[in-house]
Amino acid sequence: MTWYADAGYKGTSAAIYGDYGTCDAAGYTFYPNDWWATNMSSIRGDQHCDKVALTSLVGFETGGVSLPWSFGGTRWNDSVHKVHVYY
Repeated sequence: MTWYADAGYKGTSAAIYGDYGTCDAAGYTFYPNDWWATNMSSIRGDQHCDKVALTSLVGFETGGVSLPWSFGGTRWNDSVHKVHVYY
């Protein structure tokens, strides 16, 4: 997947890969470093990874959101504690 600092898939970005190949139903869980936790605003999936569940820094959770997802202006904007991507 690719993380973006700005809504609309813009700004600084980072390509994120799992250690065991392409995405599957179990997916991958990532804990962003401090910078990404407070700057992430959109995500694009790769390969088969087309769903995401996010947990915000204050504990709000969401799941099953289709990727890509631009979440600027929501409670997860610049507040991402955990990213779980799957299909």
